[in-house]
Amino acid sequence: MRRTLSFATLLTVGACCSLGVVGMRFADLTAAGATPLTIEESAEPAPGGDTVTEPTPAVTEPTPAAEVAQVQQTAPAATPEAPAATPAAPTVAPTLVVPQLVANPNAILVQDEGKAGGLVDLMNGARLEEGLTILERDAALDGVAMARAQDLVKNGYFDHYGPEGQSAFSELAVRGIRYRLAGENLARNNYPEGRTVEAAYDALMASPGHRANILEPRFSTVGVAAVLAGKAWLYVIVFTN
Repeated sequence: MRRTLSFATLLTVGACCSLGVVGMRFADLTAAGATPLTIEESAEPAPGGDTVTEPTPAVTEPTPAAEVAQVQQTAPAATPEAPAATPAAPTVAPTLVVPQLVANPNAILVQDEGKAGGLVDLMNGARLEEGLTILERDAALDGVAMARAQDLVKNGYFDHYGPEGQSAFSELAVRGIRYRLAGENLARNNYPEGRTVEAAYDALMASPGHRANILEPRFSTVGVAAVLAGKAWLYVIVFTN
């Protein structure tokens, strides 16, 4: 089904990235294009855990595109008594920009539970369609996700590893949370409040790397942070089993 979005939506663009249990699946969507997915070695799992190497092909990830209907009107032919109409100047398409995360050490982030829960519901709906068990929301992982969101905003970056190497893995370790597999997805956009969750979900599912984390059969628990960071909605999703 084609979607027709408002003009305001045309001024938005999504961005997301995912961190797998054995490597980083990264794609930061910008107006200039998408960054291919890459692989890096992850932190070691908890004792007794298993480590799996899963090569990820490089892909180009689309932004959540907006579809619009264009109406054209043909001007009537000029009469001998009147000069031909001067063609109108071409319309310049607006630049699509997602607000950057500006470093703000004093930012106080507030969880939007409705958006966090809505994103979990969408992910679990996709898992049920694939015959997978649903992800159970875990308060401890919510805390990890919120800590990660706070660190992203505090230091002004959008990546799985901070300037001093901090990550979802290090946050899990600090909190003593044991796991066999763990992963992280990140997303941000400046879609309107009523559309932002679906836009983030659509962008994540459109990327093989992010989709793989959402539909990983071995993941069983999830934590989500959904916060407004300046002018952008920021989503941090942490998976474990």
